[in-house]
Amino acid sequence: MGPTIPTTLTDAGVFLSGSGEFNLQKDSNEYFRYTKTGGLDISAANFDLLTSTQHISSSVGGVIAMGPTIPTALDDSGIMLSGSGEFNLQKDSNEYFRYTKTGGLDISAANFDLLTSTQHISSSGGGVIAMGPTIPTTLTDAGVFLSGSGEFNFRVDSNNYIRQVGDTFDIKSNTFNLATSTVSMSSANNGKLAMGLTPPTAFNSGNGFYVDGDSNLLIGSASGDHIQYNSDTNAFDVQVGSLELDLIVVMVFM
Repeated sequence: MGPTIPTTLTDAGVFLSGSGEFNLQKDSNEYFRYTKTGGLDISAANFDLLTSTQHISSSVGGVIAMGPTIPTALDDSGIMLSGSGEFNLQKDSNEYFRYTKTGGLDISAANFDLLTSTQHISSSGGGVIAMGPTIPTTLTDAGVFLSGSGEFNFRVDSNNYIRQVGDTFDIKSNTFNLATSTVSMSSANNGKLAMGLTPPTAFNSGNGFYVDGDSNLLIGSASGDHIQYNSDTNAFDVQVGSLELDLIVVMVFM
């Protein structure tokens, strides 16, 4: 049927075939068509499908909305997808997964669980974040494990970790280095501790306090007044401009 009777499934007009194929067409941009080769094909400048629980529309950039009561805004319960990229998947005001241009991504849930092959984020057990090639499940497994209880474990292996379990804080490392502007602690030189405005780097270099695991010691200035011990030469050196001792008994054994 048509002002010009259609003879094919792509002509303007109404064409119904006994094969089950059909074409309801205004022009090349507006039609509702089914063919065995192309399947169901709909083209329209404007489109609106409305049921009691679903609304699909080309208005406002395109909208898909579904729910027992069809949502009309991005904070209504149900599912709402906008052509702007905004969306809302909402059970109620406390349970939703939403993105809006003004509010960004917003997730609210009584219970939450995200699991990948290398990461687990869960609201269970007071809240847990766990990461690793094999996801850790306890505070002694390799990887990163953070508990809502305040306990945590950052572990490479049994010899390298930082851990808080209960009231016990534990650090273990093959090598260690802590450096601030006034304090330096390191596992170098069999272990060393240095303090000063600029921490000294050895028993014979710098000003402040220095001690290491080889028994080397500096208190004071390496180039000025000091108490110093050199473990290589077994030499104990005291150098001061003046020294006052107020003792009842002085005993020196040599």
